[in-house]
Amino acid sequence: MDSRVIQLTAAAHKYGNLNISSCGKSFFPPDAFGGSSKKKGLGVPITIKAQGLPQSIQTDIPTNAKGKPRWLFRERAWVKDFINSNELMKDNIITIERLNYRTYKLLSDNNHTENPQTHCVVEEKKSSVQNNLESLKDELIGIKQASEWATEYLGKTVTTSNISYLIQYGLIKKIGGNGTTQVSKQELLNYYKSYNGKRQVSWKDKLGDDLNWALSFEQYKEAETTKHVHRLHLYSVEFTLN
Repeated sequence: MDSRVIQLTAAAHKYGNLNISSCGKSFFPPDAFGGSSKKKGLGVPITIKAQGLPQSIQTDIPTNAKGKPRWLFRERAWVKDFINSNELMKDNIITIERLNYRTYKLLSDNNHTENPQTHCVVEEKKSSVQNNLESLKDELIGIKQASEWATEYLGKTVTTSNISYLIQYGLIKKIGGNGTTQVSKQELLNYYKSYNGKRQVSWKDKLGDDLNWALSFEQYKEAETTKHVHRLHLYSVEFTLN
């Protein structure tokens, strides 16, 4: 039986955004991918049987404006019920099995022993993630390697431009010389575990990969971004009225 493993993110708990990018496009029927909104057309729904939930879920998978998958289920109000029912936490691993062409089963690893082969895959994935974190230390990597590592760690696409943005605005340090730019993998991990890092990932989960985080002005203090908008000095107002 074909199956994939999914790592739960904070967005799954807060918004019901189950990151299914690890499944890959070929895991789902081609016609299951719909438009960026319901008005632009729904895909042909697939059926999900989630462990602990009495009702099956019918949903398609939305795409962004460029037609690329957004890697979440359009209908996602049930995700929080699934998480609570199985007492799951952030970073827990769950399994999705393909029962037939349009039917899938979602299983929690907490009390799932039905398929030993799938269980081994889950344990292997857990071990891989744990070993990856333990081997970080202060390893230096290039921008391309950093984007690949962050993509694997977050379970969603992180481009070289995203890494360059972090360097440009001093969110992580640029290390190296002679035309070679490197970053600390440990520092990159610390950023994505931080408040700002979680905010960026959370908003990309909600708005898609086209989000230009540079326009968030996250690197500036609130006083710097608002003092010329609604924090006008009194003499400025008096001058304008006169």
